Amino acid sequence: MEVEDIKFIILGAGSLGSLVGGLLAGSGSDVTLIARRRHVEAIKERGLIIKGPGGTRTIEIRATDDPTKIRGADTLILTTKTKDTAEALDSISHLSSSLQLCFSLQNGLTKNDLLIEKFGTDKIIGAITTEGATLTGDGAIEHTMPGITLFGALGGEDDIRGIENSKKIVRLFNNAGLRAETVNDIKAAEWGKLIRMASGATLAILTRLEYHKIMKNFDLAWCYIQLMRELAEIAKANSVELRDFPQMPVKSLLDSTLEDAVKITVQSGKKVEEAGTTRVKISALQDIERGRKTEVEELLGYPLSLARKFNVETPRLEFLYRLIKGLDSYLL
Repeated sequence: MEVEDIKFIILGAGSLGSLVGGLLAGSGSDVTLIARRRHVEAIKERGLIIKGPGGTRTIEIRATDDPTKIRGADTLILTTKTKDTAEALDSISHLSSSLQLCFSLQNGLTKNDLLIEKFGTDKIIGAITTEGATLTGDGAIEHTMPGITLFGALGGEDDIRGIENSKKIVRLFNNAGLRAETVNDIKAAEWGKLIRMASGATLAILTRLEYHKIMKNFDLAWCYIQLMRELAEIAKANSVELRDFPQMPVKSLLDSTLEDAVKITVQSGKKVEEAGTTRVKISALQDIERGRKTEVEELLGYPLSLARKFNVETPRLEFLYRLIKGLDSYLL
């Protein structure tokens, strides 16, 4: 499969999926968004509107709310909420033979397993992203935080096909203005993102604050680091060697003293504020504001199941997981 011949489908094109799909389409890639009806209708009527640091642009892109109408797609980017994955993948079962490459930009650690179960190991590569986006209306999104997307072969250095596929997608992402790199240990990167994401999401749900406000506040930064430490212990018990990655200095932050780690986090939050990137709301907070259930099972529930398996003590995570799970029971 040549790079220029790739035909993408973005399954679950909300804010992040629309951002990635829109920028890929804007750079010349063949892309179809699968999204909610009102979002699709607005895109068909006036194009996809993306507001970002470089201004506002309108991109013409195919979109549908009926996955069964799609034919011939060969590359799947999965961006649904993780809890909706099984149902979403069932909706594109007819594409199983044509799909040659699949990857997920979702949160959590079980996303690759779900793709492998559906399409087989050879077609899947690992991926994480720190890009931030939010829906501002039907057919319109805001690129709230330029980030980086990391790709890697699930089979490591021996997975030649996965390595080559990762490189192909990285070239396309960079060509679209989406910073991307390949990494040798995508599992460590996925854990690194989870550790940061789950800690930040937990605090965002409980405080209803934007990301930079959590980071720059000493007391909230202290809580953030403590949650990261408990999650890191689970990763270590699961034989994951944590590392630093671009825009994700996980290992160095966790290796610092608590006092230094909090100071670094506070400074990071202040830098984000100074850069003007102040509209970043973690997706879990966006869910709460829309009255929707959070991804608490994917962000905290699954890691906690591993903690119990490996006898890792996680009292703070367990308490907050129960608190958010209770809140979730009253949401749609």
